[in-house]
Amino acid sequence: MFKYLLFYMCLVSMLSRVVLVAGVPGTGKSTLARWLARRLNGVHLNLTRLVLEKGLWTSYDKNRRSFVIDYERLLETLRRLFAGERLIVFDTHWLEVVKDANVEPDRVIVLRTNPLVLAERLSVRGWPQRKIAENVEAELLGVVSREAVECFGENLVYEIDTSRVAVQEAVKLACKAIEERLSSCCIDWLSVLDEKELIRVFKLVEARG
Repeated sequence: MFKYLLFYMCLVSMLSRVVLVAGVPGTGKSTLARWLARRLNGVHLNLTRLVLEKGLWTSYDKNRRSFVIDYERLLETLRRLFAGERLIVFDTHWLEVVKDANVEPDRVIVLRTNPLVLAERLSVRGWPQRKIAENVEAELLGVVSREAVECFGENLVYEIDTSRVAVQEAVKLACKAIEERLSSCCIDWLSVLDEKELIRVFKLVEARG
């Protein structure tokens, strides 16, 4: 057990101070990020929780059921937090703000989920159909993965399919990617899903209006 803990403490010392966990809502970002932070003896931060706790918003959009973020204050807060000494595992669906805060992550773990599975998860959460459709479309098209590559380069991006994977296994994959500096991108659901599955996904997306 001691050797096991020592290994991961040494691993942390080799990292830069930030590991990003990204993906659309429902892919399991927060759960994996919490587990990963414990595994790496780091701190877990969540973008949404940070915005709400620090009051980093200007108004609330009732139609979209989301807060309008105060961008400049958010950037200042991120720069201050990421300037600390402890490793931070930061989970977010919005990577551009991390780039604009001049943060260079050690690795960007992007979680992907079969769009049909994603729709089920968001439905269980009680999300409105329009928001489910928006996120299913974003996942289908790999929007977060593309943003990750654009912001930080393909060599830093590592995708994990969380459709049917237990969180423990996903954490192992993430640790391996960090340790060995692996990269993998990008899952193309348009090629992976069969015709019937794609028809179901397109019907879900149409609900966006």
